[in-house]
Amino acid sequence: MKLFFLSFFLAFNACLKIVPSPFDTSENISALLVDVGMRDSGSANETGTSTVTGATTETGTTTATGTTTETGTTTGTGTTTGTGTTTGTGTSTTAVATAGTGTFSNSSFTTGSNPMQVAANPSTNRLYVTNNGSNTVTFFNATTGAYANGTLGSSSFPTNTQPWGVAVNSTANLIYITYSSLARVTLLNATTGAPAIGGTLAASSFITGSNPRGVVANPTANLLYVANSGSNTITFFNATNGTYAFGGTLGASSFATGTSPTSIALNTTANLLYVTNSGSNTVTFFNATTGAYAFGGTLGASSFTTGTDPQGIAVNPTANLLYVANNDSNTVTYFNATTGAYANGTLGNSSFTSGNWPFWLAVNPDANILSVSNTLSNTVTFFNATTGAYANGTLSNSSFATGSTTLGLAVNPSANRVYVVGMTPSRITFLNALGGYSF
Repeated sequence: MKLFFLSFFLAFNACLKIVPSPFDTSENISALLVDVGMRDSGSANETGTSTVTGATTETGTTTATGTTTETGTTTGTGTTTGTGTTTGTGTSTTAVATAGTGTFSNSSFTTGSNPMQVAANPSTNRLYVTNNGSNTVTFFNATTGAYANGTLGSSSFPTNTQPWGVAVNSTANLIYITYSSLARVTLLNATTGAPAIGGTLAASSFITGSNPRGVVANPTANLLYVANSGSNTITFFNATNGTYAFGGTLGASSFATGTSPTSIALNTTANLLYVTNSGSNTVTFFNATTGAYAFGGTLGASSFTTGTDPQGIAVNPTANLLYVANNDSNTVTYFNATTGAYANGTLGNSSFTSGNWPFWLAVNPDANILSVSNTLSNTVTFFNATTGAYANGTLSNSSFATGSTTLGLAVNPSANRVYVVGMTPSRITFLNALGGYSF
């Protein structure tokens, strides 16, 4: 539903070449995302769609070239703006968090147009941002925010059309890109940004199901997972060369999930893969090696009810907890990461109020903090990762202002950082792992 309208907004904004767009205010974005009874339709914006029958009817790949050259300076108020109080009845213990002492302005850096997702690579101290409007991915220093190659232009590398998701495989020195309008996943060198196979985007891009969104790598099993929102499947690839993991075909390597799968999380400790299904209001557990359903051999037995319109997902093997951001419910739900049971017995008791339209989330087990990006509140909220309590006692005190239309978020415990992208203006903001701005 909202994913459909967000895709429309991105396409409209790109066509007009206007940043900021006429939809920049929270009120206008809210109006744009009004529920009219539709969800992501599942149709791919190219000829042919992929299904679990094993046959694909798509041909060729897009070979966009060039790099982005946008410039600009950061702006912001550097103050917290979250409001409201929690309505979950789970726990009341409040975590103690020490906020950074910087400002929003000093901690925000210009990206390409319409940044969508972000991923960190602690091994190389690199940060990667997909720019949906520029058809690029930008490399940053993950500690300082400096461009990896000195300027935005020289640190941004071509992708196919409208990049969406990004994932890192530090073992293979690869990053993976999915697209909001193209049924492909692309492999790029994580150091140089060059296409990983054959030196071209075409050779390095592999057919997925339609409308691929979430993407996660499993270096231990040498597997790559892609959630296909339009096909209602997840596909397993070889993480090094991009070939299909099973039987050499898309069909044999794709497994049915709920309606409109959006995000994926991996738990190597339990060998489980989790997928949020935004159209079914469920999260599904899979065997991360075989693709089999985790419980009872069926989709139904392996799927658990979330709040309305689940999007982001993260797992905390240390605490054995799974977290789901529920867009339409404005909550985050805590599950047992092994069994799928609610952490506090019921959905209501295990769900905690976030800002407006929580979209993405990430957990820092070392700091025991869960960070959630709130698209229409233009904030990121910090929760206690074990109890669900606000990190600083209240929603307002635990929420920090970000750029307008806040989307992707990642954490980097090694650098003591949380990263969140805002689409208008096109920025990435660095926060302290325990809350507050980094610089």
